[in-house]
Amino acid sequence: MPRRAASAPPPKGLTRPVKVCVRVRPVLEREVEHGTYHGCIAIAHERVYISTEDKPVLIGSKDDPLPEGIRAYPGFDGLLDQDASQEDVFQSAGREAVDGVLLGLNAAIMAYGQTSTGKTHTMVGDRTRPGLCLKAAGHLFSEAALCGSQIEVQASFLQLYLNHITDLLVADGHERSLKLREVVGEEATDTKVEGLSERLVQSMDDVAAVLEEGNRRRQQACTALNASSSRSHAVLILNVSLWTGTRSDEEGEAEATVAKLYLVDLAGSERVKDSAAAGDRFTEAVHINKSLFALQGVVAALADGKPHVPFRNDPLTQLLRPALGGNCCTTLVATVSPAQRHSRESEGTLNFASSCRRIRGEAAVAVFVNSVKKPRPWESAPKAKEEAEEVAECPWASLATLDGSHKEDQGISCGGTAPHAWDKAVAYYSRATICCAGSKWESSDEDVLLHALLLGLA
Repeated sequence: MPRRAASAPPPKGLTRPVKVCVRVRPVLEREVEHGTYHGCIAIAHERVYISTEDKPVLIGSKDDPLPEGIRAYPGFDGLLDQDASQEDVFQSAGREAVDGVLLGLNAAIMAYGQTSTGKTHTMVGDRTRPGLCLKAAGHLFSEAALCGSQIEVQASFLQLYLNHITDLLVADGHERSLKLREVVGEEATDTKVEGLSERLVQSMDDVAAVLEEGNRRRQQACTALNASSSRSHAVLILNVSLWTGTRSDEEGEAEATVAKLYLVDLAGSERVKDSAAAGDRFTEAVHINKSLFALQGVVAALADGKPHVPFRNDPLTQLLRPALGGNCCTTLVATVSPAQRHSRESEGTLNFASSCRRIRGEAAVAVFVNSVKKPRPWESAPKAKEEAEEVAECPWASLATLDGSHKEDQGISCGGTAPHAWDKAVAYYSRATICCAGSKWESSDEDVLLHALLLGLA
């Protein structure tokens, strides 16, 4: 159960449910080669300016009136121009979210935009230019090492393709469609994917191997806009457990903060006229656009504060429910093209990003920490309420489960359970009163009691 962590306040900036950064991809060689490239986007005065008409974006001072056909989008949390590196993207869009995970806060980072605007490059990247997935994992491991904490990370990787969820880390995963199940909690409703596999990852290289394996199974195809267009939404989930001390202290128990990090690479919206999609590619485009339209509806409902949010309208919105409407600190990276040819799609992406910025939530979502306790080995059942008062610890507690050396020394053949052995001992010697689970012990002669136990086991 989650508990409020008074000693672990959220980092600055994580109280806002959705943080939004805008990244403008560089100009493509094919756009310049055809001689038809005209720019439509400029970043200045902490704003994004876009030309909705075929004319250059000329910006004066911040207070100058906007020319006709130019729109300004202020208020974003991060603005990344065409020269921004992958490290710049992580520092702007990813670092705060990952720092929150280290405190036990669920977090999500999503890339949204038109096809061919660099979403997969932003989230996944490659070995020489790692994206947010690898940089986030590397930050988790390095920060845990610096703090002297033990960390355990379990990774899951899935895709949503044609409304079917499949496991990307299973060889025949594409043959099995996984089901979504809603879990209603005290603070928010969570979504679980039944049957989704997990894999222990212990380094950045392990996460890179997971991404490479999963991306080989992910649905991709060539279109007129992108030679390797992602035809499915992909979600990498990192379940992080962090022990601030040793995992097993002297008393036999340890506590850990537990959090999830969702890393989402959404398939890009596309105009079929531009992508020249036909056959299977056309069917994929229809499903992609339909799911993104449902996502826009959910964001609009959350931004307007409506009492009903249509999460169940599409598998994508059901899957992302924990990131948008749950106990989670979410960051959106909106990727746009600088080309005038795609100004309409870029304007739509900026409108969606602005809607995400209007989503407001309770600050309490960022101050809950899940705790996990490692039970003592002899505590197999909870104590009864009437035995809850503090009592002296049983001096023979270690005998509750006799190891092989004790049995061999006494020549005992024991096939029953430890509680059964105690019952037989009590039957032999009524002078001893024994209450299980570490409760009260009374005996006038401890040596006689031990002898009774051994007789009872014989």
